[in-house]
Amino acid sequence: MTYYQVQELWRYPLNSPGGENLEAVDLGHDSARIHIMTTATLHELGGAYPDGFRPNIIVDRDDDAPFAETKWAGRVIAIGPEVRIRITTTSSTVPGAYGEIEREGRIRLGHSMHVL
Repeated sequence: MTYYQVQELWRYPLNSPGGENLEAVDLGHDSARIHIMTTATLHELGGAYPDGFRPNIIVDRDDDAPFAETKWAGRVIAIGPEVRIRITTTSSTVPGAYGEIEREGRIRLGHSMHVL
């Protein structure tokens, strides 16, 4: 099993150009689709988010290769003791993985994440 650690959490209000960096977030079934990206991918992109590119969860693993998220489609991501996210889509044009909440709960910075 591959383990990651949650490094950043972001919320992007509608019609707002910027995001809010969070220490914790409660995710429920009414939450919008979640965009997850690894730090390796972010570093490969030069450390900056391209326009319109707004990941909600950034995770880290020291020995990870960039774009590891492209292999997560159809899998479930477990974050912390509660949250489960089913990865529904990955893309080569917008790096990262997109998913929907399967099990609600709270995510905090430092929580472990693994691909089931």
